[in-house]
This record gives sequence, C-alpha cells and structure tokens, in this order.
Amino acid sequence: MFFPKIIKGFNNLYPDIKIKIFENDSKKVKQKVKDGILDLGVVILPVDEKEFDVIPFVHDELSLFVHHSHPLAQREQVEMKELQNETFILFKKDFGFHELIIQECLQVGFRPKVAYESTEWDFISGMIGENLGISIFPKPKKVDQVLIKAIPIVNPSIPWNLKFISKKKKYASPAVREFLKFVSAE
Repeated sequence: MFFPKIIKGFNNLYPDIKIKIFENDSKKVKQKVKDGILDLGVVILPVDEKEFDVIPFVHDELSLFVHHSHPLAQREQVEMKELQNETFILFKKDFGFHELIIQECLQVGFRPKVAYESTEWDFISGMIGENLGISIFPKPKKVDQVLIKAIPIVNPSIPWNLKFISKKKKYASPAVREFLKFVSAE
C-alpha cells in the first residue's frame, strides 16, 4: 500500500534506475538479503541487527477488523483479551503478521481459533465482509467501510513497525543509497 507512490516518485526523479520487486514473506526476504540476492528488504520486526542494517520505514499500530454487524463493531476500542472466543482470519504462517498476532494473543492468555489463512489482503477483507471471522492488520486504504469496521486495539496495542534491511558490511550502490535517502525524506 506504500510502494506504488514511492516507486512512482523515485522513478520521476531517477528514470534510469530500474527497481525490481521480489514479493514474499519476511522470512524469505530476510534470507535473500542475507544471501546478497536482494539489496534491500522490507520486513516486520524483529530483525537480527547483528546481521542486518536496519532503517525505520513505517511506525503504526494494528487494528481489529470486523463485519459491521459484529457485536464489537459498535465499540470505540477493544482489548486483546476480549477476542478469545472469536474466529480469526490470518495471513499464512510464513508471514510475520501471523506469528505476531499469535504471540499477542498468547500474551493475554489465549490461543486464537484460526479458521482461514491467506496471503492476500483482499481475500482476508472479503472473508470479513462475509462475516466469516475477524482479523488484525494495519489499516489498508481499500477496505469496504460499509461492510467492515476498523477498531483500535488496546491493552495492549500492537505495534506494526516496518523496516528496510540490508546486509551488514555489504556495499550499497549509489542507486540504493539514493533510494533510501528518497524514502527517508517521504
């Protein structure tokens, strides 16, 4: 949801620099950066800072998403422990979100009941829109706000921090340095 605008802006400034995108889960992105296949990766924390240089990118909090008819939809905020009897729709296990949400649930005393898993935002929001469960993720720009309500989570809130990573001690090309400078200025 961030990158189309960033890539367009960077391409306008540097039309001769071509950006190739490898889209996958955080574990695979970390491995490809570690192996030197990718210059940069964008991942959810945690990251081993002994292995990677880390550049902050997005700081936000995750929200609960429910169907507009769900009893929680009338609430201004929800505590994590109130979700213990809900049916969850999560990203697949390889994605950082999956483990993050499981850990947050465990910390407040329950293991979530996961009914569906997907790799796609649209699928998850579509399932919520059909009232097949709830989910937790950052506020995307294209959720049907008539069918789906986003509710802040408190006690605890769940931070969502995206970071650029690069392999420690690896030479960064001028193109990579300019891209990071451009993103930092955004």
